Amino acid sequence: MMEYEMTGKAEDPKRGMGTDRGSASRVLRKRSLFFCVLFFCICLTPVFLSFLPGAGKGAASEAKEAFPKLVGKDGWNVTFLQDAGTYFEKNFGYRDQALTANSWIYANLLGTSAVDGVIAGTEGWLYYKDSLDDYIGRNCLSDRSLFNIAHTEAMVQRDLGLLGIQTVFAIAPNKNTLYGEHMPYYDSLRVAPGKNLHRLEAYLQQENVNHVDLEQVFKGREEVLYHRLDSHWTNKGAAIAANAILEAAGKGGPFFAEDNFAPGEAFSGDLERMMYPAYGKTETQTIYGEPFHYAYLGEVESNFDPMIETVNPSASGGIVMFRDSFGNAILPYIAEAYGSAYFSRGVPWQINEVYQRGADTVVMLRAERFLPEIAQNPPAMEALPLFQAPPVGTEAENGAVLTEVVQEDYLKKISGTISPAYLGEKDRIYVRINGELMYEAFPRSVETDGIICDNGFTIYLSDLALTQEHNLLEIFAGDETEITKVYQTEV
Repeated sequence: MMEYEMTGKAEDPKRGMGTDRGSASRVLRKRSLFFCVLFFCICLTPVFLSFLPGAGKGAASEAKEAFPKLVGKDGWNVTFLQDAGTYFEKNFGYRDQALTANSWIYANLLGTSAVDGVIAGTEGWLYYKDSLDDYIGRNCLSDRSLFNIAHTEAMVQRDLGLLGIQTVFAIAPNKNTLYGEHMPYYDSLRVAPGKNLHRLEAYLQQENVNHVDLEQVFKGREEVLYHRLDSHWTNKGAAIAANAILEAAGKGGPFFAEDNFAPGEAFSGDLERMMYPAYGKTETQTIYGEPFHYAYLGEVESNFDPMIETVNPSASGGIVMFRDSFGNAILPYIAEAYGSAYFSRGVPWQINEVYQRGADTVVMLRAERFLPEIAQNPPAMEALPLFQAPPVGTEAENGAVLTEVVQEDYLKKISGTISPAYLGEKDRIYVRINGELMYEAFPRSVETDGIICDNGFTIYLSDLALTQEHNLLEIFAGDETEITKVYQTEV
């Protein structure tokens, strides 16, 4: 039998375990390093992509910004890192494509919107989120607020009517008011059946306001007259609204034949640009088949400019139109119908512009979602003395509070609130100066620290009404049968 000589010591089993542990530790370190590198590569990918051809900014991106400087004219830029982060957030490569892909996943797979201001509806429809309260009946205006809107329009109509000026008031319905069948699950969240728009209609009729019920104008038509990916009406829808407004203004009509429209150029909606910035123009805009004869005065970038003037030698009359973005598409049809036209997006509405331009017609057009804003911002219009005011009954102490007395051009703006104890749902508010002439103030809603009360008022008095250094100001509230003196002071 062969014998084998044993040399050295027996191998320690713990030594092998240490080797295995060392190998495992090296593997873990390599894996950790790999994932760290992968993580930073993913994070830096948008930066690297920014230098590739075709990675420029798209439709939804803001105007080109300069990269922030570390050292400026005032020294070191202590917010450089924050500014650089903001810059890359808005300018990284293929930003619009990434936003579009994210929005598509949310809308088509999750049934919701990735953009705060947009509601993703069914069958690819998009809605403006600011219209949601109106749709589900949340945060509805009070009856007094609706009266404030209607009575303010009646006051404007009354005072301008004394000068022979025709007025028309119109509310453009929200898209989901007319085409709510594509709204998602929000039907189950309705908290009130009535809508501000429907409730306001009754007050407008009671106040005999010359207005156009545009919801009824559009309702029942088979053709969809709002864009699927925009919050506004189509050109044809705008023309139909214009026909109704012009008829209410005494222009006759219809001015623009509905069968004279045809599909035209590609169109990109405002909601589409917010939700899918890389899509481009995916809708088709309708085009009117006849040439327009009006011309712009001055340089105009778009129909959304704050102030626009037009002339049309082939038409007669003058108009001032206070409008919002719904006026973009309707502007050509209104401009075509008048010899001179002035369009303003300013708030509050500056009625003195009507006098300056010698207009014979005033149109006030706002979107349904802006009804709360209308209630809070009465027009800037000089109050005219009343020929006859209701008789004064009892007197009350400290029944009102003045909140603002400021000079605006040649007018003094006086605002305040009336105690709810002295103001009913349809009561009016009056102001008497120096114990002589009586004026009516615009009723309004007032927001203070996020809380809205509907018992406010504003009046604009000319310097001719305030002839003394210290003028006695008396405030009254009541209905047409009797008013109560609730406050007096000097201004």
